[in-house]
Amino acid sequence: DLHQRFMAEKALTSASLPRLMQISGVNTAAATKAGAQDAVTKQLNDAKILAQQLGVQGTPAFFVGDVMIPGADMEALSAAIAAAKGKKV
Repeated sequence: DLHQRFMAEKALTSASLPRLMQISGVNTAAATKAGAQDAVTKQLNDAKILAQQLGVQGTPAFFVGDVMIPGADMEALSAAIAAAKGKKV
């Protein structure tokens, strides 16, 4: 439920996150505390750095070999997989 609410929100902000969590029945204090753990912030920072290095500007983004497919372009993803396998689509 929360994931769907996050995905439907036009702009996730420091104000919208707790509101959406509360609507979904999530304990916002516990979630905030869990999200502030060093391991979590390190993982998020590492992912952000990697995304910047790879040129990823949004989600989803898929990589097939050296090819990046931005967005949910299943046709492009299938074509990249087929090309990587040496087949035509």
